Parts: sequence; structure tokens; C-alpha cells
Amino acid sequence: MEQQVQENIDDQALQKEIDQIQLQPHEEIKSQEEQKENNQDSEQNPKQIKDELTQEQQKKKIERLHQCILAIVALKKMNTDHMPAKIIDYLYLGSIGAALKKDVIEKLNIKFILSAMDKSKPMFQDICTYKQLPILDSPDVDIQKYFDESSEFINQAVESQQNILVHCFAGKSRSTTLVLAYLMKYKKLALDEALNLVRQTREIAQPNSGFMKQLQMYEQNLKEKIQVQNEENKI
Repeated sequence: MEQQVQENIDDQALQKEIDQIQLQPHEEIKSQEEQKENNQDSEQNPKQIKDELTQEQQKKKIERLHQCILAIVALKKMNTDHMPAKIIDYLYLGSIGAALKKDVIEKLNIKFILSAMDKSKPMFQDICTYKQLPILDSPDVDIQKYFDESSEFINQAVESQQNILVHCFAGKSRSTTLVLAYLMKYKKLALDEALNLVRQTREIAQPNSGFMKQLQMYEQNLKEKIQVQNEENKI
């Protein structure tokens, strides 16, 4: 019992670390770009050039460290979070741990994989059809622009009665957001209904605050389209 409690604590701490890791490079790069723009407005001297080179080196070090940490966490995910959740028939939601486990992919007969994360590499192209969307898990990222594309890809698999895995790194925010968009568009579920359905099998599912706002806007847009269609049908 004590071991299980400790594992839960470790997983919670790890999840917080993952969330922070995924935001840091985005914020660091953004800060570097803003500083670079400011430097361009003033005349550069040798010291400024040297400082910029140092900043670029620091940026590369941060990115390398970021990739190393993600690789370590991915290995843990393969051991602790490798079984995706079945949301509806043919649709599975999970983490990078599931996407990297070939035995799980084969066992569940996954034929399509939708990857909602930056710098993801398709691992099993010999047995799966991939779609990769370079999405960062940050509230200010425009994820709504991918809703139609990702929903069509999911629907293609579901309608052909072939299993699809939708994943991001933690299987919590980005992938959940795309699954919710699909459920709203093609299964005609309200946002709260879709989220409740997903959480029945994937309890940690939780889009970040910015993604939730975009889902709410998307839900309103879908309602307005239905109203317009209904009005046209009356004519």
C-alpha cells in the first residue's frame, strides 16, 4: 500500500515536471526572439555579437537538455503509461508511452496514429498510417486551426472500422483536445459531455486553459452552423 502511494506521488511530481518542461523551451525561444528583435533596432558592436553568440549557445544547451529529459520521461511512460484508453469503438487516447510500444500497437491492432506533439517521429510506418501535428502544449498556441484536419483523420479511421491512437506526450492536454473536437463535430456531443466521456477511461484528461477556451469557441461555432443549416432546411 505504501509503495502504491509513493508511486502515485512520484507520478504526480513527474506530471508537473512534464508540464513545466514542455512550456520552458517555448517561453525561452520566445524570449530570445524578442531580445533579438530589440538588438536589431540598435547598432551592433563586437560585444553585442559575442553576447548573441553566447545566448545562442545557451539556447542550444537548453534545447538539448530539454530533449534529454523528455527522452528519460518517455522511457518511464513506456513502463507506466503504455496502455491507451478506449474512448469509443476504434478510438484510443494515450501518451507517448503507448505510441512507442510496438507490442501494444500490434495487440490493439492500431492502424492509424495521430501525433499531437512537436518533433515527434513516426516509429512504425510499416504497419500504421501517421498524421503528425507540431503542437506545443501552451495556452497561447492556436490548436483550433488543427481541429478540422485532425477530426477528419480520426473519422477516416473510425468510419473504416480501423483502430486509431491519438497521443501527445502525456496524453493529457493536446491529444485530449483533438479527441474532444472530433467528438463534438462528428458525434454531436456537447463539450462537457465529450469531456465526461473521455474521463471515464482517461481520468487525467484535461486540456490546458487556452485549449479549453478554444474548444468552447469551437462548440459555439458548431452550434451556429447547425442553426444555419436548420434555417436553410425550413426554406
